[in-house]
Amino acid sequence: MAGKRTAGRLALCLTGGIALLLLSACGTVYTQADQEHVAGLYYSNRLDEASVKASEMSDEFQGETGGNALLWHIEAGSANMDAGKYGESLKHLRRAEKLLYLHDSQGKLDLQSPGRASYSGFRSDRILLSMFKFFDYLSKDQFEDALVEIRRMRQSQYRFLLNDADKAMLEYNRKNSGRDVPPYRMKTEVFDDKTNNSAFGLVKVLPDYQEYNSLRRPVYSAMFHPLAFYLSAVAYYWDNDWDEAAIDLKYLYEMQSGNELIRRDYATVLKLLDEPYPDSLKNAAPWSYSLCDDIVFVIVADGRAPAWTTRSVSFQIPGMVPAKWRFPILEKASSMPASTVTVSAGGRQEPLYALADLHQIFNDEYWQLTMPEMIRRAVNAIRKQTQAHTAAKASLAAAIAAPDYEGKAIAVAAAAAAVAATRDISMNDSDWRRWATVPRRFMVTHFPIPEDRKVTLALDRTQTVVLKPETHRAVIFIRKLDNAYVPHVWESSD
Repeated sequence: MAGKRTAGRLALCLTGGIALLLLSACGTVYTQADQEHVAGLYYSNRLDEASVKASEMSDEFQGETGGNALLWHIEAGSANMDAGKYGESLKHLRRAEKLLYLHDSQGKLDLQSPGRASYSGFRSDRILLSMFKFFDYLSKDQFEDALVEIRRMRQSQYRFLLNDADKAMLEYNRKNSGRDVPPYRMKTEVFDDKTNNSAFGLVKVLPDYQEYNSLRRPVYSAMFHPLAFYLSAVAYYWDNDWDEAAIDLKYLYEMQSGNELIRRDYATVLKLLDEPYPDSLKNAAPWSYSLCDDIVFVIVADGRAPAWTTRSVSFQIPGMVPAKWRFPILEKASSMPASTVTVSAGGRQEPLYALADLHQIFNDEYWQLTMPEMIRRAVNAIRKQTQAHTAAKASLAAAIAAPDYEGKAIAVAAAAAAVAATRDISMNDSDWRRWATVPRRFMVTHFPIPEDRKVTLALDRTQTVVLKPETHRAVIFIRKLDNAYVPHVWESSD
């Protein structure tokens, strides 16, 4: 049966013996064009259409464990959540969660590496999946389940710190916290290795790395997602567990010591615990209202997560065969403008505090985890090809030097072909796979429930959220799309 391609989708249905060898059943292979189609619908606020298409893609791969199944499940999860289909969102996110469990079942995170056949997800995917499940459960009034997701987010952060990370890397980061030193794996796997460092310079990414390094977070980069810490702290506020909240805020404060919201939250919690302030926090004023009762938390998510672009380079490491390499690099990201979403309550506009930028987080992952691995893998491939080429040349020389015999010409031709086949190497690690319907930036604020119980949101339209008389705490999650916003409101009387 012939393949058929329509609307960016390649439908494959093979029959007979070939099908038995290649596919267990007729299926659909979705491509980058399909993901872009879903993202186009999503960001243009055609959320119902985006969720239907994304669900179709996820359903097609239900039960599959390889390929891009994980990617389609997480896209369906986020698209359905913002479409207000919280049950559908949870269904797809649970599918994704099962695949992540399989990927990570050997006790170590199986993080995505560009070019590999099956998408296994980046560290940030694991954090964001729990975040979306948290909002789904809140919207379904399943508070205890929502708290479980927050604890999983927190556990994922500490799991990396305590179990998954290279202990030498942790010690290096501890000793060099805040100092202008290269990230651990860039130093040990690239700069300290003569051959790898040579390759790194030859593939012409040094300016990109230097730009990243001049802006990177000096503390805990590549390890922590600030939003996960903050949501964890908020959950502990609700439980009146100020000791645990202080731990989360301590890490947040070390990461973002200039963030006024974090400073004042931390000062408030330390005051409740009757703990001394760090010297740098002494001028921070605690909030004059409770962080656990009669309070509204607002989270604004905007922008688009960065996508991959492909670099193509030709280079030659001294003493090795020439190489051509295609590899992914994150697209350039401009500075995020001030938010156009406004939140007003009690007659005043509330400030929004920037908490997390996924471009920064993705860059940490890329330069500190992905790039060192790609360089090492590329150099190893070139080294093996060089060894094969050297062996092929030796075989050719031996074939030529051998006394004449019947079939010598064929042997020489075969040896010459082996030399030609190994004289250079082409490597293709290009990749486009990245969760496309997640926000780039997260901003937060909180304030007491106003006397009139009204919270006004404004962007493409003005919408007033009127909180119920019995509400003691509320969470408003606002997803800003290209020219619209989508609010999700959760209230609790507990």
